[in-house]
Amino acid sequence: MDFEGACPVDARGLAPWGSEGYVPPEWLDPGADQLRCDLFALGVSCYQILVGSWSLGVASSRIAASPIGRRRRGLAPEIKQLISKMLHSDPDRRPSARTAADMMSAAAASL
Repeated sequence: MDFEGACPVDARGLAPWGSEGYVPPEWLDPGADQLRCDLFALGVSCYQILVGSWSLGVASSRIAASPIGRRRRGLAPEIKQLISKMLHSDPDRRPSARTAADMMSAAAASL
């Protein structure tokens, strides 16, 4: 996993940064809104931490990862919901950073 390549969120035309498997499907579309790419990468990281693996390898237009609840039993519903939302293939259906932080706080409080 890498975090290099920091740039303004509205910067366009930059070389693609990020590790394979952590970049969202829309990264392949140069005209797409890139504002929620980091939420996808955070979702991948959370999935990987809780399950122990991430099987996509390369960003695709269709997210085919097994739902986290099938790979790791006993997770709080709030955690499963948050990770599923962060991994949504449609960036407009992913939570904002503020919403994700609030959902993480709620999930942590439920533990």
